[in-house]
Amino acid sequence: MDYTQLDNKLKKIAPFLNEDNIYKKDYLDHLNVKLTYHSNAIEGNTLSELETALVIDEGIAIGGKTLTEHFEAINHYKAFNYIFQRVKDKEYLGEIDILKIHEFILNNINDEKKGIYRDLGVRIRGSNSIFPNYAKVPTLMSELDSWLKANQNLHPIVLASEAHYRLVSIHPFVDGNGRTSRLLMNGILMQKKFPPLIIVKEDRSIYLESLEQKRLKDDSTLWDNFIYQQMDKTLDYFIDTAKDFVEEY
Repeated sequence: MDYTQLDNKLKKIAPFLNEDNIYKKDYLDHLNVKLTYHSNAIEGNTLSELETALVIDEGIAIGGKTLTEHFEAINHYKAFNYIFQRVKDKEYLGEIDILKIHEFILNNINDEKKGIYRDLGVRIRGSNSIFPNYAKVPTLMSELDSWLKANQNLHPIVLASEAHYRLVSIHPFVDGNGRTSRLLMNGILMQKKFPPLIIVKEDRSIYLESLEQKRLKDDSTLWDNFIYQQMDKTLDYFIDTAKDFVEEY
């Protein structure tokens, strides 16, 4: 796939993807809440974006929402901050970070299983995918880490989206695989000077369908096109955000 158009869009915002502009605290927190809201909503969390912000920023309990939904908001927010710090420190993102992300994701939700590979079989309701036997997970995760190290020269979008696909297809945890995979993807993108990809909850069906098609039919067309379109929209969002920093932009 030709990413020239996306690379050209990236050039428009590259000067603003730093801590003096889009990544300064207020804007970064706003972005983090948006990513947290959509990533959790994809998994069934019913907090609105405003409610997500209130839980994170004000510590407000939202009536009619479960305790788990509250922790999901707090946990994803903290996990993204962890990833962002690793990116700032120019650290390699690999297996150790995947475990740490997952530890954040399940904190106070399933403390016995957070940051721990599954020891049982898993299925996704409504999906025909069959995931690897749990006994193979440690080896598959080691292989994923080796693949990441060996493929750092791939185009950032290819590297990040393939890392997401490979991780979620291993499904190494009892829960939180989707959120962990999207955070890994976004950490890699930011490491490679792209903005984090915003997959909105409204696109949940096509997102899951594209993963399923790649997994079951070994056909990445839908997945590649989906990621391309999502990055295109994400770059437009960041181009619009950049206008807050330069009047004539």
